[in-house]
Amino acid sequence: MRAVAVPGLFVLLVACASSDSREPTSSSGGALSDDVADRPATDPTSVPVARGPTRAAAEEAAEIPQPVAEPTVAPAQRPAARIAIQITSIDAQHGEDGRGSVVPASDAIAIDLIREDGFGGRALDPVLHVGQLRFTRYEHPAPDRMRFVVADRAVLPESATVTLQWGDDRSSRVVVARAVQVPR
Repeated sequence: MRAVAVPGLFVLLVACASSDSREPTSSSGGALSDDVADRPATDPTSVPVARGPTRAAAEEAAEIPQPVAEPTVAPAQRPAARIAIQITSIDAQHGEDGRGSVVPASDAIAIDLIREDGFGGRALDPVLHVGQLRFTRYEHPAPDRMRFVVADRAVLPESATVTLQWGDDRSSRVVVARAVQVPR
């Protein structure tokens, strides 16, 4: 086995190995000063810094006055406005077939939904269900009225339930009539 001599390293190793003290020593054998002894071994140039609480901990510990809660009053519940239905013959060029298409009208009828305080604006468009048929094209001939045009009255089932809902939101569905009679 071959030994390689590094002069400075050998002196340091001998000095550390021969020391009886548990305190760190310099290469000259003397004790290190207190500030150097407190430095972490991983960073020989770091100096210990006194650390306090973090800002989050200080804010958490501080007494911040909370706003006084105002008593809550539930808004008055208005009963849902009744929606009336009116079915009339009209002279129209086109209407819906209830299956998603606009077709030439042969015996057109208008299904008017009437609500005294109007229908207001909504994010989703209304969908009128008559039995299994769906009507999505509408107009407002008056502020309190919503009109759906059916291309042929013969497509409407007898005594069908009529409901109005907004878009695909089934929770918004309102029954307008349980068994509507279509004039023939």
